[in-house]
Amino acid sequence: MPVSVEKLREAQKPLAERIMEFLRKNPGQGYNDIELYSAVEGADDSTIKLLVALSAPNERVRLLTPLRGALDDLILRQQVIAYKYQGRDFYSLA
Repeated sequence: MPVSVEKLREAQKPLAERIMEFLRKNPGQGYNDIELYSAVEGADDSTIKLLVALSAPNERVRLLTPLRGALDDLILRQQVIAYKYQGRDFYSLA
C-alpha cells in the first residue's frame, strides 16, 4: 500500500520531537504509553487493541522501550510531566 511522502518524512523525525508535537496539539490531556505509541506511530485503535490483547509482554516491552526512553529524556528536560493515575503512568506537557 502506498504511503504519502508527508508520512514518510514524519516517521524520520526523532521520537521525542514527534511526542512533543502530539502533546502540543493536545495540551490539556494526559496520555499513557500505549496511547502515545499509537499517536506517534500512526496506529489506529484496532491495531493498538490487538497489540495489547494478543502480544506477549516481552513484545510490548520491545515496542514501547524506545518510546519510554524518549519520554524519560523529555521528563529530564522538564518538557513532559509523568503522573500516576489509577496505577498507570500518564504523560502531559510540563
